[in-house]
Amino acid sequence: MEVCRRAQVEAFNTLLNVLPRREVKASIVDVGVIPLLLRLMTGQNAMLVRQASQTMRELCLVPEYRAMAIDSNVFGSLTVGMQQMDDTDARVAIANAIGTPSACEGPIGSHGLPSQFPTLGN
Repeated sequence: MEVCRRAQVEAFNTLLNVLPRREVKASIVDVGVIPLLLRLMTGQNAMLVRQASQTMRELCLVPEYRAMAIDSNVFGSLTVGMQQMDDTDARVAIANAIGTPSACEGPIGSHGLPSQFPTLGN
């Protein structure tokens, strides 16, 4: 793995360790992490896709950040990511990105995402 990718992976590992803290979530959202995560979720590096998806999943536990993800076209990124990624673990991470029980309430449920999953891999 090239040095830049390795650094990104290690940075995500560190972030994922501290991400459960609400102030950490607030800080990274304030600097505009959601669009970056959406770009990474459609990339070709399976490890970065998994980590970006895990980060998005953590953010989507907070209703206001989930709404921001929806406004940023998270569903388009999920669809593209699922279609482009051959790595099964990365695809599962993408599917789980907003597949938390609380994510099925409110605006996300109105988008019909769960019904789309069976066709995304085809």
